Amino acid sequence: MEIITYEYTKQRRDFGHHPAFSDTSVSVESVPVADEPSKQWIQSAISTVELDCIPEQAQHEVNTERFVQTARGTNHMDGAWPAEIKTNEFVDRQRYLRRIMNEPTYHTSICNLVHIAEGCIAQNNAIDLYEEYFQSADYEPYTVAASHSVKTAAVFRDPNKIKRQANKISWHPDGASKIAVSYCWMQFQRQPPDMPLM
Repeated sequence: MEIITYEYTKQRRDFGHHPAFSDTSVSVESVPVADEPSKQWIQSAISTVELDCIPEQAQHEVNTERFVQTARGTNHMDGAWPAEIKTNEFVDRQRYLRRIMNEPTYHTSICNLVHIAEGCIAQNNAIDLYEEYFQSADYEPYTVAASHSVKTAAVFRDPNKIKRQANKISWHPDGASKIAVSYCWMQFQRQPPDMPLM
């Protein structure tokens, strides 16, 4: 990077006379007020400016190494055995399993898998309350002792000419002898002016 410089020189005599300072008595000077000071000043809106002298720098890094993937299929009817094991020979399978179980990393791998499996089971451990878990003939399913029933005691209609939907129903706590119903008008933007709000 090329650095560009400019040197400006000026002789001492071009600076003018040397100032002579001396101690004097204190005096108060006043600036006379102009006739129309508003013409001298321009009113401007308050603005906030942030200045920063740190150069902006950025760094970007990209991983361009290729990740090679291969598609491999497994026949799960054979249990994903290695190719050198004959799956139809019981002795070969037992010998391979014994060799795997005697490896030092086998027990730690199984313990790690058990902890992961226990966490998954604990997350998904839910019981269906309505499922019949016992299908034997001598098992009697639990039945609710009191049967529920519903009957219509009264029908209340909207007193307004324009029918509205009931939004909330509240019963009086003293024996449910009184009710309060709040209605809602879904098209409130086209509400007629004579519709009661209470």
